[in-house]
Amino acid sequence: MAPRLTLGLLVCLTIRLAAQEPSSAASQVRKLEEKWTAAYKERQIDLLASLLAEEFVITVEDGNTYSKTGYITHSADPSVRVEVAELSDLRVRVRGYVAVVTGAYHEKGTSNHKPYEYHDRLTDVWVKVGNTWQVIASHYSIPVNLVLHFPERVLQRWALRSEQFCSAFRDVHVVLQTDAKFSANVNARFITESHLRLEFR
Repeated sequence: MAPRLTLGLLVCLTIRLAAQEPSSAASQVRKLEEKWTAAYKERQIDLLASLLAEEFVITVEDGNTYSKTGYITHSADPSVRVEVAELSDLRVRVRGYVAVVTGAYHEKGTSNHKPYEYHDRLTDVWVKVGNTWQVIASHYSIPVNLVLHFPERVLQRWALRSEQFCSAFRDVHVVLQTDAKFSANVNARFITESHLRLEFR
């Protein structure tokens, strides 16, 4: 009788711990999501870098995508001042080492001294590496009701978002040490066309 009772208690304890683990992970990811938003608002670049995986990619409202470096460069742009950055309607779903966060995002501030305001829906994907959670993908989109009722405002937002991100790279120059063997195989036309596409993006 005693062995059966002990086995039953162990099974119940295992089930209870298994049920608590996703809940605990969800709570942890939610706090990290809020920390990410606060770090973005306060321009805490080191903290941002620690929360983003090296493979991080973000898709913004106009459909453009940016890497970790691009997002951090934008976040450090002094011409953008974030006055409000808040999350709402957050839901966290955890499956093993992956967590998906959905919710609403509101941002308000100034860009080049011009006021702006965003109301978006978000989807963020976090992955657990060791004991640390990092966000690997993020997607922001404009709710359909805003697109239908305020199309001009949506177009203005897309233009502003592109301007904000592209301005972060406008004055960036990369200097490489010349390599004779590499230079001989470089297609100058390809480089020129790529540079022009970046300039007029």
